[in-house]
Amino acid sequence: MPFAPERRASQSGFTIVELMIAMVLGMIVIGSAVALFVNQRSTSRLASQMSDIQNEGRIAIDALARDLRAAGDFGCSLAEPPINTLVTTTAFDSSAGGVRGYDKGASMTTPPAGQAAASAANPASDIIALTGINGVLTTLAAATTSSTADLKVALNTPAPKSGDVAIITDCINLSKFQVTGYSTDSDGNGVVAHAITSASGTLGGGNSKNDLGALYPAGATVATLDTRWWFVGQPTNKPKGLYRVDASSGAKILISPKIADMRVRYEVDSDGDGIADLFGQTASQVSNWKNVTAVSVELLARSDQNVQNVTTSYVFGGQTVTAPDRAAYLPLRLNLGLRNR
Repeated sequence: MPFAPERRASQSGFTIVELMIAMVLGMIVIGSAVALFVNQRSTSRLASQMSDIQNEGRIAIDALARDLRAAGDFGCSLAEPPINTLVTTTAFDSSAGGVRGYDKGASMTTPPAGQAAASAANPASDIIALTGINGVLTTLAAATTSSTADLKVALNTPAPKSGDVAIITDCINLSKFQVTGYSTDSDGNGVVAHAITSASGTLGGGNSKNDLGALYPAGATVATLDTRWWFVGQPTNKPKGLYRVDASSGAKILISPKIADMRVRYEVDSDGDGIADLFGQTASQVSNWKNVTAVSVELLARSDQNVQNVTTSYVFGGQTVTAPDRAAYLPLRLNLGLRNR
């Protein structure tokens, strides 16, 4: 019987066209997944950075608001004018008001104190200087029996230090003096000295006399006066950001590195009726700082990373600004009426 060759089983598989279609579809699916992942990651980074600069901005606004509320508080107004023992009698003069502003790039040549320290921080924005009770706030622990005696105060942190200009008031009298020493006694009270001294280069210049001119009861307020300068700048070897400079110490305190700019405007009562009639005034437009009734501060917060896919625009200072990079920008505003006028 002749041998019949075995018939091969039929071949099965994908054609080249089918393989190419499958590869294209697979690449589309993978590409879509990658694009979705990248987009979600970008959105997550943007949300994280926006949350970060919102928090930074809120901290900066709160800190600035505290100093604005204290501006112009030179002690109990019922006791004005003060009994002044300072060599520099014009230091922290309440008649000059508690607020002083400077437009970006303007010369800081008028009171209050601390211009040199602020200038050394290289301001790159509008500037506002706020003067009043800052730092130490305590009470007299024992009534004074002599107007020349050292003051015993409730122990406080921070404590007054030599060179600080301070006040003591019971709302009947108010004395302004320079602290010449601080120690603690056996009862745990702080002891504030106010001896006659010449202290050139300090804010008060020393004391021309040690007589406070009045006796004060226990519980009388004892506090230090200072001027705090606020602006966006970049001190040498420090990052750019929102800084506060204290006139008494010259310390340059970085409040936030994420604040890129600051704009300050003022409401002014020009006719003396107690109601503001000039709004949105620049510092150069204010002729009498005692007439400023409210302050508007606008901060521009900026992320420290490029998190936008494209450059965007934002509104700052009433103008639409195109961002110079792909960072996230967030304008923040503070409007605050002045308490101490």
